[in-house]
Amino acid sequence: MVGTALTSSDFTDPGPAPGSGLLELGTLASARLLLIDDSRFARKTINAILANHGFTNVKLATDGEEGLRVAREWLPEVIITDLFMPVKTGFDLCRELREDAAFQETPIIVQTSSDTPALRGDVFEAGASDLINKPINARELLSRIRVHLERLRLIESLKTYRRQMHEELNSAKAMQMELLPADQTIDAMEQEFPVKFAWHSQPCQGLAGDIWGAERLDDHRIRIWNADFTGHGVKSALNTFRLNTFLRTSLKDDRRGPGDWLATVNDFLCEVLPVGQFATMLCCDVDFRESTIDLASAGAPQPILETDGRNEVASIGGIPLGISEGVVFDQIRLPFPVGSCLFAYSDALTETPSAETPLYDMDPLIDRLDELTDVKLSKRPLALVGDLAAVAPEGLDDDLTLVFLEHVKVKRVRDEQGDCSQIHLVSEKADEPVASAVVSQDTFVIRTMQDAEELTKELAAQYPEPDAVSTGIWELLANAIEHGNLAIRHDEKTELLLANELDSEIELRLSLPVFRDRRVQVEFEKSDSQIKLKIADEGEGFDFQTYLDGEARLDAPNGRGIAIAQKLSFDGLTYRGKGNIVEAVVELSKAEPCNSA
Repeated sequence: MVGTALTSSDFTDPGPAPGSGLLELGTLASARLLLIDDSRFARKTINAILANHGFTNVKLATDGEEGLRVAREWLPEVIITDLFMPVKTGFDLCRELREDAAFQETPIIVQTSSDTPALRGDVFEAGASDLINKPINARELLSRIRVHLERLRLIESLKTYRRQMHEELNSAKAMQMELLPADQTIDAMEQEFPVKFAWHSQPCQGLAGDIWGAERLDDHRIRIWNADFTGHGVKSALNTFRLNTFLRTSLKDDRRGPGDWLATVNDFLCEVLPVGQFATMLCCDVDFRESTIDLASAGAPQPILETDGRNEVASIGGIPLGISEGVVFDQIRLPFPVGSCLFAYSDALTETPSAETPLYDMDPLIDRLDELTDVKLSKRPLALVGDLAAVAPEGLDDDLTLVFLEHVKVKRVRDEQGDCSQIHLVSEKADEPVASAVVSQDTFVIRTMQDAEELTKELAAQYPEPDAVSTGIWELLANAIEHGNLAIRHDEKTELLLANELDSEIELRLSLPVFRDRRVQVEFEKSDSQIKLKIADEGEGFDFQTYLDGEARLDAPNGRGIAIAQKLSFDGLTYRGKGNIVEAVVELSKAEPCNSA
């Protein structure tokens, strides 16, 4: 619909000759403009205005239906439409465009000869961005188009900037996560020493000001530490990189006690930190030979020690790092016998939801930790995180670090030469009662495929025919990790095997938070009459009956592990519950016991 006729003065008002560049369009000149009008004269006239002032990329449509089709195919940057048209009106056009996610931000300029308050309200409710009256004034039309294009380009620029910042922050976050102890480091430490770790690190703004570490001091001592820099975000994160570099270079081989070690860190931070910035830090040296722990603190939250099922504060104080040079830090030594557990944490735990009304000041925290003493170590950090989430549903106001370190019992099992050798796959607080007929009884906790491989060797050596059972033990342990804890489906494993990507997928899933804390528990019991192996994973279970008695599966590339274990390795194979627990039995004619230490 044309409305009032346009005159030559409407698009000669700006005064420039075609191509004079008065609007200085620059990159806007190539913007995609869609003009929708049922009047041939109006289309020709407005198109002439746009062409005369430098716009080079304009498409025309004769009604709302055609305009909608062109818009979806071409994705214009600005749409100029008449309001009253046959087939589909401008109202309907606006509504349908706004229902499409691709046109949520697209400027729609409506032109009409009717200008009443009611009509204007209807136009904007339908989704229009702007409205101009007929007869069209060229200067007004061009100015409106330019404003909307500049706004659109600014939005796109901001979106691009945000995407880039998001990618860069993610890269920085990944780099910062690499500063934390790697799973391989923790696994190696748990293999060499009678220790078990459980930890959780959570930044509140993508990048964290918290950092912790663990390292081997010698063949019977390890050191763990955690630091918390003031603030959070990029500034604090940069300080964690500074500290990490210093610790890995200047203090890499430092074996002095925690107090002297903190003093050296303090002198370094006094040199590099700007005025007003500082860090709190806790350093703990665990001596497994002496069953002691040495602690020193630089203003860190007081650690908590669990002994005999009771948690108590390890009172140790000190001023934060980076404030004053030459500070001497006190050091204390406490008993740390088998079964003890150290808990170190950042102050986000004791200042959530706020420092004035925290969920956990010291007494409630002690009570909560007492409640968790019977909970598996790997589950304790998540239990505390869940508590905080319940009182701070919108997220934490500070970075959170939780580290549990348990002094576990050392077990002895027979090695390949028949000698009893020490391993550290065990996490138990007390010996289980042993029946009179039981020769040996052990519990193991594993996480990785390497753990499974090593444990297979240790366990197979205790059977009369190691070669016969080793394949079955391996298959059951691998199933528990791959299909149980890591939730790799049968069809997924087949595809990964064919693509030679199974190992990389396993390593990836082991690193993901959802799977990282899952463990496989293995119970081994040898009596005079039989050897029973019980394997339990933390997965959702499976339809195990499908894989039992499967003769054809012995030659299949995948899905044959259960059949191998059942047919070739064990005298009995039984799945329990939902399928995440399996018991394998080998009957014995006579026993050859190996006494546990």
